[in-house]
Amino acid sequence: VLASEPEEVVVEEEEVKEMPFVDVNKHWSKDYVTDLYNLGIVSGKDLTHFKPDDSITRAEFTKVIIGAFGIEIKDAEDISTMPFTDVKASNWYLPYVEAAKEEGLVGGYKDGTFKPDATITRAEAMKIFLEAAGVDTAGAAKSTFKDVDQKGWYAEYVNYAAENDIVKGYADGTFGVDKNISRAETAKIVSLMLAQ
Repeated sequence: VLASEPEEVVVEEEEVKEMPFVDVNKHWSKDYVTDLYNLGIVSGKDLTHFKPDDSITRAEFTKVIIGAFGIEIKDAEDISTMPFTDVKASNWYLPYVEAAKEEGLVGGYKDGTFKPDATITRAEAMKIFLEAAGVDTAGAAKSTFKDVDQKGWYAEYVNYAAENDIVKGYADGTFGVDKNISRAETAKIVSLMLAQ
């Protein structure tokens, strides 16, 4: 009896794209940005720059969150009613903002605007981010950040993120509640949450 040759087993590897962003090669956020870039969740400000230290806009943050958590979006031409008065049919972010509003993740401002080009604070980001993730933030232990008012609307989100090692805060013991969140910080929190 002749022994047959073993069959060749082909293992498909996950496609890893070459990082095109020259400004993250030596940045602390490189691994997080690379992770999200390979998942198709983040893109650059241009073809070769991510601008990790820039504040992220409300529109950009919304796109990242919608992509990260697989929330379905409509094609722009299928959206007949604009979600906010300052979001137009020609805006690249329309499908993401519309989906976020439909999911109850964003409510906009009293004047009916979304302010897509405005920055987003770290506290606002934690709320949207964790609500999109669908986690129960109510039972989290109180964080020790000096600037987190435990009666503030944002406290449960910051507490959850701290307890689950999604955020660390700053060397001075603060979280930076009212500080704008950067593109790098956004990549970090999303990457860490997706890894859990």
